[in-house]
Amino acid sequence: MDANTMTGRVKYGVIGAMTEEVEMLKKDMSITKTEELYGLTFYEGMLVGRNAVLVYSGIGKVNAAVTTSLLIDRFGCNSVIFTGVAGSLHNDIGIMDVVISEAVVQADFDLQALGYELGRLAEFDTRDISADKALVACAKKAAEKVISARNIYTGLIATSDRFVSDEELKASLSETFGALCTEMEGAAIGQTAARAGVPFVIIRTISDNASEKSAGQFDDFMGMAARHSEEIILNMLSDLQ
Repeated sequence: MDANTMTGRVKYGVIGAMTEEVEMLKKDMSITKTEELYGLTFYEGMLVGRNAVLVYSGIGKVNAAVTTSLLIDRFGCNSVIFTGVAGSLHNDIGIMDVVISEAVVQADFDLQALGYELGRLAEFDTRDISADKALVACAKKAAEKVISARNIYTGLIATSDRFVSDEELKASLSETFGALCTEMEGAAIGQTAARAGVPFVIIRTISDNASEKSAGQFDDFMGMAARHSEEIILNMLSDLQ
C-alpha cells in the first residue's frame, strides 16, 4: 500500500454486494453528496471519520468492474474494499465464517486454446491477482472483533458469473484453483483495481456451502451476513489512518 493510502488523504471506495449491507452502512455515514451514474447510486461522505464513497454494485463481474472503474476514475478513490457473501468450497469453512482475499482468480475465464492457464488473463503475468497485504491484514484484524479468529480465513477467492449450487462444479473449483470460496464479483474488482494501480481487498461472509441447498441457505443467512459485513467495514476503516 502506498504512503497516500495510509494517510487521511485516501478516499475509500466501499462496494457492497447486497442492498442490505449498503443500507446499514448508509445509516453510519455522514453523506455529503449522492450521485446517480450508469444506474448506480454513489453516496459520498464520511464513514467513521474516513473519506468514503459507498455503492451497491449489483451482481456479476460486469457490474463489479463498471462500479470499480467509476469509483476510481469519477470519484478519485485510491483504495477499494468490497464486502458480500460467498459459497464455501471447503467442508471446514462454515456458514457465517469470513474469507478475506489474499488473491482472486477469474475461474470462468478460459484462454487455454491460446496456451494460457485456465483463469489467466492475457495482460497479467500470473493467474491469481493479489490483494493488498496491508488491507488484508487490516480486514483480518477488523473481522476478529466481530467473530472468533478461528472462523476467519485468508486465501484465494474464485469468481465466476455463476451462482454455484452444484457439487461437481464446487469440487472442480476447489481442485483446479485451490480457492476457499466462490462468488461473482471479486476478481473483476481485483482486475480493474490492479490495472489502475489501486489497492483492493475482498471480504466475504459465507452464506452457503455451494451445493444444491445453496439458494435456501443464502436467503436464510443473508441478513446476518450483512450485519457482519457492516461491523467489519466500520472496524476496518476505524483502524485505517
